[in-house]
Amino acid sequence: MYRTGTIRAILLLLPVFFFLSASAQKKKKKIKYTAEESVYEKNGDNDVIKLYKAVRFEHEGAVMTCDSAYFYRKENSFDAFSNIHVNQGDTVNVYCDEMNYNGTTKILDAEGNVRFSDKSMSLVTPSIRYNREDGSAVYTKGANITDPDNTLFSKIGVYNTKSEWFIFKDSVRLNSQKYSITADTLLFNSASGLARFRGPSLIESDSGYINCNYGDYDTQNDIAYFSNRCEIHDKASVLIGDTVYFNQTTGVGDLYGNVYMSDSIQRYTITGQHAYFQEEPEYALVTGDPLYTMIDDQGDSLHIHGDTLRINTRLNGDRLILVYNNSKFFKSDFQGKCDSLVFDERDSTLRMYTEPVLWNGKSQLTANDIYMTLRNGKLDSIFMIKNAFILSQVDSVKFDQVRGKDMKGKFYDSELRSLFVIGNGQIVYTVVDDGKQQGINRADCSNIIVRLKNSEISEVVFMTKPNAKMYPLKDIPQGELILRGFNSRLDEKPNSKEDLFLD
Repeated sequence: MYRTGTIRAILLLLPVFFFLSASAQKKKKKIKYTAEESVYEKNGDNDVIKLYKAVRFEHEGAVMTCDSAYFYRKENSFDAFSNIHVNQGDTVNVYCDEMNYNGTTKILDAEGNVRFSDKSMSLVTPSIRYNREDGSAVYTKGANITDPDNTLFSKIGVYNTKSEWFIFKDSVRLNSQKYSITADTLLFNSASGLARFRGPSLIESDSGYINCNYGDYDTQNDIAYFSNRCEIHDKASVLIGDTVYFNQTTGVGDLYGNVYMSDSIQRYTITGQHAYFQEEPEYALVTGDPLYTMIDDQGDSLHIHGDTLRINTRLNGDRLILVYNNSKFFKSDFQGKCDSLVFDERDSTLRMYTEPVLWNGKSQLTANDIYMTLRNGKLDSIFMIKNAFILSQVDSVKFDQVRGKDMKGKFYDSELRSLFVIGNGQIVYTVVDDGKQQGINRADCSNIIVRLKNSEISEVVFMTKPNAKMYPLKDIPQGELILRGFNSRLDEKPNSKEDLFLD
């Protein structure tokens, strides 16, 4: 009944749990029995005692009762039938319809409505093998397991009553009040609540879910440590990395390798190679080619890159994005580069420091520092502080240029339309009539208003009397073509998100 291919399959599948310890090789005590009725049968070398009514066996701390049994005296084993109950002190109870027990190996094979329980859990399965020597219980036909906090199902499983470790395989489903787990292979300690995943696994809770392939999850303290790529989806946020540590209680974690972070409410994504983060207040530090992407209302994206990215959050929820060392950004309608930059959500201001340069259409804007404001993801205004300079290329030798101490500019739909030069203003621009170049205008004036269209100067207003002169094309002095401080950096302009990663 029990010495079948099923048992051999168990031995092949989980051999580690079926060795006989050194103590098991010692001489075992004989099984003791009592019954109201007994019949002795001799069949060749077989010595069988058939027991009926109130059958009771005792063996090395275990008491086994049933309606009837066949006891094999020479083999020190028996087959039991109907209303079977095995009690091993206050630790293990087994109920089933049929059972074989070997007193030499102390292995118990139970079948039919099997219920196996210890002090912390209860297991229901069609059949189970329990090794009293090493405390392991094995099933291969599916089982439902419950403890005070969890319910679980798997097709194949091993439970060690001494260590309270489970090994589950194939169609594993674990449910509790806080979470549910679906896995290919799961190791679970019912005492500590530690779950170990080996293979594709899904952890779901009210706030989100975790997709992982390998790692540990402390279900009592909500601490996860995963490798081999893991995704954490929590409310509106997504965290992905090759290796992930996350404490759900504190909201603190680390991501390593091909990191991806996003927030559908704040409408941003972050990529990099390492990220340290906390949820409340929101904070992140990302290194390893970090890229911050902000999506505007039209679905266009502003991509910001640098050596290090940091996100700080104020008490009111406004975020401060800091990118430093070799900072660059790209959007379809403007691009920029500087050593470090700060984007403040409070007033949608982007501040650029140390050799900043902004490209907008055909225009290049530079200054010691540049402050820009965005409205709905588009450029709205600009303030260029000290040594402000704007240029746009006309042809291979001529550039329209405006220079001043400071400048303020206004954009419409991310296109620079007007510029106010404050102090030490200078301008040189090409004069065009009927589509033909006529010459250049060169002027010095303290304060100048410049209006532009398609990155070309369309109107100039001098706030005070200028020192100005127009030169025909054939009479332009070489020194009048270029203003002091001219520095074309058009070849540095990124033309795509991928260009941000080029040196």
